[in-house]
Amino acid sequence: MYREIWADRKCERLQNPSSYNEGIRKSWMPFWTKNAAENYHKIKDVFMKENRDASILLNREHSDNVLLIGSGPSLNDWEPYFKDWKGDIICSSSHLAYFEALGIKPTFCFIIDADPNMSFLVSEADTKDITLVTHPNMDPVILAKWQGPIIYFRMHDPGDEFFREIMPMMYAEFTDWETKETKPGVKSYVLNSGNVTNCQLAMANYWKYKRSFLCGVDLGFPKGEIENQYRFIGYKRTKDGFEREEPMPIPKERVLFPGGGGIKTDQVSCFYKYSTMILWGMDNANIYSCSRGILREIPYISPADVVACQGDIPDSSVVKYRKAQKYLIYRGIYIMKGTPKITQKKTKNFERTKKRLMRYQILITKFKKQYNEKMRKHIIHTMYNSPALKFRFYLWEWTWTPEQTTKVRLSYTAINNKYSEKGWKRMKLVLRFHLGKLVKLW
Repeated sequence: MYREIWADRKCERLQNPSSYNEGIRKSWMPFWTKNAAENYHKIKDVFMKENRDASILLNREHSDNVLLIGSGPSLNDWEPYFKDWKGDIICSSSHLAYFEALGIKPTFCFIIDADPNMSFLVSEADTKDITLVTHPNMDPVILAKWQGPIIYFRMHDPGDEFFREIMPMMYAEFTDWETKETKPGVKSYVLNSGNVTNCQLAMANYWKYKRSFLCGVDLGFPKGEIENQYRFIGYKRTKDGFEREEPMPIPKERVLFPGGGGIKTDQVSCFYKYSTMILWGMDNANIYSCSRGILREIPYISPADVVACQGDIPDSSVVKYRKAQKYLIYRGIYIMKGTPKITQKKTKNFERTKKRLMRYQILITKFKKQYNEKMRKHIIHTMYNSPALKFRFYLWEWTWTPEQTTKVRLSYTAINNKYSEKGWKRMKLVLRFHLGKLVKLW
């Protein structure tokens, strides 16, 4: 089961996993802040009348299985089979024209990208019978142009004060100050995980779909109608209806390298795959790939076979957590599940464990006089405000969490492995330094 993972252990690596998405997140912060303020009164008026949080769909009757739509070249493999699929479909705004041209009505449309230049995808589409699932930081034009119902969730990032503290203050509940009536607000949240497909995956698992099938989620560039095809072939609107687009080649500025199975991929696709593997392993979701990309660790099933049985296939025997953990550990990312049986014991010992490890880390850092203050911050972490505790000693890593509900959040706080940025060469120097100091102390 792990042979392919081991064989591809040197593929699909990020150059700077601890800070890869930092610049992108900072560039989006002005848009998210402005939109959250501008949308506040509109969303408050809606919630004072009825609850539109994503949690209301927990008791909704839905199909057992769902298709999650990505934008990779292999999405066109599904084109002959969509008309025979009877279950739910979750897409994004990039697929509205595509499904309208095929005569298919998706169940949900997820939009997490707040780019104001993309609102035309919604304003030109027929969205009366499609439910939009989005967050309060969305572009106000998209919320105004959507014709169907809208469901909300909050984006969440444990390491960001804006999403961790300010957004819950604004949107967790709403109060009418004239009548003093308080109504629940946007309680549900999804951890920021890169792209819209990972958001769909987390929410589908939350809504208790039994099986999720990834369609066109290539996270790479497998062969399509042309050799170097960038994305699926969609349809563009014309005066007479729709016209099939020409295949789009991969932009020249994209730096490509071979991923698992020799499929071409790039840095951003690998970043998205890391998040997918974390969700698959930590949430124990029943996910199947119907794509031809780099998600080779997830069980594959062809579109024809999925439609033939409407997704009612035997659950995979793959140990999801172990397989995801094995893949991620080769990329310097560590995930660990909480254990319900020892939750109470962890809660009692959590603060005491923090203090012990802080004292130990400070002691070791004092020995490293050749390191400047900036380097020492890689050793001494600010643990007291974190929802989970991560500590690395030599080649092993332990993680503590005070309650089991942080198990998914834990995977994202543990994604930054600053100790391995310089690789094995740095690790050998650290080991040699520690052993030398221990001998002198002894």
